[in-house]
Formats: sequence, structure tokens, C-alpha cells
Amino acid sequence: MYNSKLITQPFVHGEVTNKSRHVTGLHKWARTSRLVGTLMLILGWFTIPFEVILRRDFGQRWFTPINFYLGLLLVFVFALLQETYVAVWGRIQSIFSYIGFISSVTPKEELQKAQTDMMAIMGYFLLAYVLMGLYHLFKIKWRNQSNTPIHSYDDGTSRLRWLGIVLMWVLNVLSIPYMAVCFLLIPRKQRQGKTFPVLISNQQAFTDVFVEPALIFTLAYNTSQIVSFWLYLSGFAVLVHAHWKEMARRNKMLDFQDGKVEAELMRELRNSTAQEKAQQAQWWKAAKGVQPNLQPASQTAIRYPDLMGIIEEMNREKGHLAR
Repeated sequence: MYNSKLITQPFVHGEVTNKSRHVTGLHKWARTSRLVGTLMLILGWFTIPFEVILRRDFGQRWFTPINFYLGLLLVFVFALLQETYVAVWGRIQSIFSYIGFISSVTPKEELQKAQTDMMAIMGYFLLAYVLMGLYHLFKIKWRNQSNTPIHSYDDGTSRLRWLGIVLMWVLNVLSIPYMAVCFLLIPRKQRQGKTFPVLISNQQAFTDVFVEPALIFTLAYNTSQIVSFWLYLSGFAVLVHAHWKEMARRNKMLDFQDGKVEAELMRELRNSTAQEKAQQAQWWKAAKGVQPNLQPASQTAIRYPDLMGIIEEMNREKGHLAR
């Protein structure tokens, strides 16, 4: 079970974040389609409000003042749409009832109550977003001034990790019979000395990809009108972006793992090549009737003339010539 957080650069549309074997060709279409790129950009806006509410400790380049203003604008726009929806729907009902298209009209009191409830939800959420967003910006500034930085692309830590731990434990316990059967199907030699597997091993990925979107979808199911539409769309955006971020992290870890495996294979290949060369040398000598000598050949020491003797000899020759 690994819970250490691996930070990656934010994925860009067109970047290969999933390097698995593709057989459908959809990944190529997604990277070359401008429509998909635009949709991913828009979905990224919908993740901002819920990241601010549900997460903490952002990196400086992950949560910027521009992101804060975009999220604030998005929440404000949907609050206006909610208010406009009730007024327009009441007007449409009155017109259709007058011309006989519908037989009943929602009472004005019910419309006003629904409007009040939905606006209260949006108001509370807007207030929480502003307060917590300003706190995140303050904490980023404080962290820089106090010289306690974190990775600038850190996407934050979920506040629902405790819920993820509980749900992960429950699901792992329920999956023990199935995992035990699969574990016993592995050959004994392969599983000897190995740990028993668990269904969910990454707490962070489980919280980001499952718990947070599930909470947003639950809130959407218990609301209605424009607020429900906004929550469903935001839950889908959080789910997609969490999946892409987890693929990028998993890709980086698999790259490290593949590098280790490849280095081990290269070491084994180098050792086997050296052994093959030694065996071929032994076979060649044996074929010629020469016993292979694995000991290094002794080298005869080279005797150099004495320097003083050379000087004395030169002096004697000079004296002889002078006479």
C-alpha cells in the first residue's frame, strides 16, 4: 500500500498521459480534436470551486488568483441562472395554462420556496468559496514568506481522506474472499514469500477518483433545477480531471519502475555476454590442443640501464677524444 504523493506537471491537451496499449484509436482522436480540448478546458473551470472547498495546501502555480476569480465567476453565474430559471419557468407555466397546453400550474408559493431554498444553497456555497479561497491564497503567500515551500504544482490534499480510509477498509474487507481465491490460483513458487494483495492500495487515488465525485453526485441528487445541473456537471469534471491526474502520476511511477527493470536486464545481458566470450575462448584453445590458461600471463620485467653509468661512460669518451 503506497500513500506517498507524487507530483507531476499538469497535463496538457495533446499530451500522452496514458501510455497503455491502445486498440481503439480513441486516444489519437482525442489528442487531435479541438472540440475535446475545448471541453477539457471548460471542465477544468468546474473543478475549481470544489477543489477550493474539498482540498487544502495548494501549490503556488496550481491555485492562482486567476483561478480564484474564474471559480467565483462560475458560481455567481449559476446563482443568477438559478434565480432567472424560477422566474422564467413560472411565466412559461402561466402562458401554457392560459392557452390550454397544461391543466395545472405550480403555485407561486411553491416556486418562491424552491427559489429561496436553491438560492440559500448557492449563497452558502458562495460564501464558503470566498472565505476558503482567500484563506488558500493567504496560506500560499505565508508559505513563501516563511520559507516553507511545497511543490508549486501540488493539487492539494483532500479533506475527505478520513472518509476514503473508512470506505477503503470496508471494501478491502469485503473483497478478501475473492482476493484469496485469486491469490491461491497463482503458482505456489511464484507467491511463496509474497504479501497478500488488497483490492484498493492507494488511498489518495481512491479519495480523488471515487470519494470526491461521489459526494458531489450525492449533493446533486438531493437538489433540483439549475443547482442540480451544475453539481452533476461539476462532479463529472472532478471525476475526469482526477482520472487524468492519476494516470499522469501512475505513468511517472511506471516509468521509474520500467527504468529499474531495464537496468537489471542490461546488467544480466552484460554478464551473460562476458561469460559467453570466456567460454568461446576456452573452446577455441581446446580445439587447437592448447589448455586454456585462466591465469594472467606473467610479464618479464624490463631492465633499464643505470643513469649514472651512462654519464660516466660519456665522460670517459670525452676524455679520450680530448687526448
